[in-house]
Amino acid sequence: IRLEDSEHGKNRIVVCYKNGGDPNKDNPTGLFRNHNSHEAQFFGVAYDHVIDAKAVDDWVVSDPNHWAFKGTGMQEGDAVKKAIGAEYDIIFDDIKSGKSREILAESLVSKGPKQGHSYSCIITHESGAQVFTTGSLDWGYALDDFRKGWSRAYQIPVDPLAQQIASNVLKKLS
Repeated sequence: IRLEDSEHGKNRIVVCYKNGGDPNKDNPTGLFRNHNSHEAQFFGVAYDHVIDAKAVDDWVVSDPNHWAFKGTGMQEGDAVKKAIGAEYDIIFDDIKSGKSREILAESLVSKGPKQGHSYSCIITHESGAQVFTTGSLDWGYALDDFRKGWSRAYQIPVDPLAQQIASNVLKKLS
C-alpha cells in the first residue's frame, strides 16, 4: 500500500492496486508476491486457499500455554466455533518468517474442494516487533454480532474466548 494526501490531511488515503495496474510506477502498490517479496515473511502465514463460501470449520487451539490465551481456560484442542471460513492462511515452509514463529492454533480445514490446515501465529521480527495473525478471514466475526451484508457470517457465534484472546493480543502488542 501507500498513503496519499486528501483534503482532510497528509497521508489520509490508503491506496492499493491489489490486482495490478497502479499508475504510479515510482511507488507501485500490489500484492507482496508481485514485488519480489512474500507476505509470509511479515505475517508468518499467508493466504493460499479459498474454500466453499458456505463452509466453516473451527479455529483450534494448539498452544494453550501461550500468553494470548491467558484468562481463557482454553486447553489444546478447544475451539472458537466456525471461525475458519472461506479464506484461510497456511505456512509456507520455504519462506523464512521473522526471527521466530509461535503457532497458536492449527485448524483442520475439512470442507470444500481444498483441504488442509489453517494456522494462527505470532511472529517476532529481528527488531522485536511482533505480528499476530488469526489465520482466517472470518475469525473476527467471533468478536461481535455486528455483521451487515454477509449472510454466511451470521452462522459464526460470538465467542467470549475469542474476545479475551483479542484483548490479550491488543494489550500485549500495543
